[in-house]
Amino acid sequence: MKKVINFIFGVHNHQPVGNSPHIIEDSYQKAYLPFLEILYKHPTIKFTIHNSGVLLEWIEKNHPEYISMLNDMVKRGQLEIKTGGFYEPILPMIPDEDRYVQIEKLTNYINKLTGYNPTGMWLTERVWEPHLAQVLSKANIKHISVDESHFELTGFSKEDLRGYFITEEQNYKLAIFPISKELRYLVPFSPVPKIIDYFKEKASEDESNLLVLDDDGEKFGGWPNTHKWIYEDRWLEQFLTALEAESSWIRIYSFSEFMEKYPPLGRVYLPAASYPEMLEWSGGFWRNYLIKYPEINNMQKKMFYLSKWAREIKNEKAHEHILASQCNDVYWHGVFGGVYIPSMKMALYRHMIEAERLLEEQSHNNKIFLDKKVFDFNLDNHDEVIISNKFLGVYISPYNGGTVFELDYKVKPFNLFASLARREESYHKIIKEKGSEPKEVEEGINTIHHKVALKEENLEKYLIYDKWLNYSFRNYFLSDNTNIDSFQRRDYQEIGNFSNGRYYYQLIENGVELHREEKIFIESIIDNSNIVNNERILNIKKRYEIKKESSVLKVNYILENKGLSYLSSIFTVEMFFSMLSGYDENSVRYQVPEVKLENKHMASYGEIKDIGEVIIENYLEGFNIILKFNPKTTIWRFPIETVSQSEAGLERTYQSSAVVPNWRLKLEPNERFSAEILLKVSERA
Repeated sequence: MKKVINFIFGVHNHQPVGNSPHIIEDSYQKAYLPFLEILYKHPTIKFTIHNSGVLLEWIEKNHPEYISMLNDMVKRGQLEIKTGGFYEPILPMIPDEDRYVQIEKLTNYINKLTGYNPTGMWLTERVWEPHLAQVLSKANIKHISVDESHFELTGFSKEDLRGYFITEEQNYKLAIFPISKELRYLVPFSPVPKIIDYFKEKASEDESNLLVLDDDGEKFGGWPNTHKWIYEDRWLEQFLTALEAESSWIRIYSFSEFMEKYPPLGRVYLPAASYPEMLEWSGGFWRNYLIKYPEINNMQKKMFYLSKWAREIKNEKAHEHILASQCNDVYWHGVFGGVYIPSMKMALYRHMIEAERLLEEQSHNNKIFLDKKVFDFNLDNHDEVIISNKFLGVYISPYNGGTVFELDYKVKPFNLFASLARREESYHKIIKEKGSEPKEVEEGINTIHHKVALKEENLEKYLIYDKWLNYSFRNYFLSDNTNIDSFQRRDYQEIGNFSNGRYYYQLIENGVELHREEKIFIESIIDNSNIVNNERILNIKKRYEIKKESSVLKVNYILENKGLSYLSSIFTVEMFFSMLSGYDENSVRYQVPEVKLENKHMASYGEIKDIGEVIIENYLEGFNIILKFNPKTTIWRFPIETVSQSEAGLERTYQSSAVVPNWRLKLEPNERFSAEILLKVSERA
């Protein structure tokens, strides 16, 4: 018998919520449009496409010619369209009810644009968990594709995976196609003859013998170095022409057509998994991102909190914002930046804050209000406190140093404190080794997984790792010799554990009061020989207060030396302002009354002594932040910059600006020190 191979060719296109229009336009011109134009000229080459709803909306608005081509290709039977979550969520990390809403929204939108009723679905980041079989089947999904590595975790070999399988949950069934990893790495990076040789190697006398490629459409022109290779050097044209020339034994199907013609290979139950790179980045299970990056967990838990609220009071407009905030891209980290990209993270916060504003507006009948809520917000088994009015939302963690982990200015909307801690990543060893050379390929071009470039020199000096999460109003009692340099490098000696310890709290009229008391020991040297441990008891009280009609957060401190010995220390309050622009002082800048700053941009570094006020002017967003200190203080300011990996290499990213007022304390036994910080946010005229 003649040897044959069946081939399913699928692509997935997506752009994150909040991505810059010029970036989407660049991807459209380099990848999405030329790919479709060339496939349009080869009507016998059947293929499957998935465009996320986010991207499809942008395309409909800006490039209707693309929609016209999709329609023509559907009508002539060349194209199968896949649905998915409209805003491209990772389905296991969103509420059950929202999974159906996301899928239905994109399915209906595809039908409106093209008249096509999709029965297949793109599974975001191929993040699979067994319960999804029931969810997707109930959503009228007949088939999905996942990586062959999902199957290998259950003991399958590559040669066992030359078709599709049926899985089920609670008697709801779903077809699953395995994606060939070898094809993912061959296409489009290897010369066409090499790929045809691979098909010959896998061909067999089995009429149902199948290989599936279902992968990112951006690799067809949008990834580094691919546009020239695929279009100028005509790789895609050559590939399609070769498939046409070998059509007697390379048979091309859509997913649905293949299922109509051939039965499944059997039944399968897959474990929770994703593609191999994602498993490596996450530590084997996608949900580990919620542990590795508590900042991600905070976002996800806020989304759950708001989604439940919106459903309870039936606010559809707020719910739409919440659906948009479920876009997956900043809820994980891999080659593509993810949580390290501040603008994309802020885009999701904007949707959540606007949803919260709408929900509060409805709940309070448009009247002024002051809410105080206490519950385990981030599911760490410790209560958080949320105080909120029309202007501000203050999210407080008594257990984690009595800090504020989110401060929302609802007028814009904007999370002023959306910072990210600097943490060690596995790829940082490449920087310490001064970079790595691209792996040589015999023919073709490198994939993004084959090389790691350093996008600037001396990145190693930015490999500073924070001891704690970068939550604001974290308090430290530091040794007298601490300076700005040692503090920002996290090379300091702390007295007690006031920075990250548990604070007890009670609600008060306009907010919450917290306190912590510690018995501490400080070594003293007497006569150059005798070391004495002097016991001190240090007590700190702080209040967070806002009023119903005010956009001012007032923070009061009372420190008391309750021990029998003299205490000398530097008391600091660390705040992190996430302003999106670090180096352009025309976009965002510092102003200090009566002080001339040499550098005003938010990534500037320095110490200013004896000041009572700092202003952050944000021209991008149209608001000012005014900080007032009583008594006057010394201010340290420095940028928080991370080093992360993107498809173009290792790069430095501005995350936030640390503003650290600090007072030198010399407290006698039973002596107190009081301080007040006023944080006011106002719209620019």
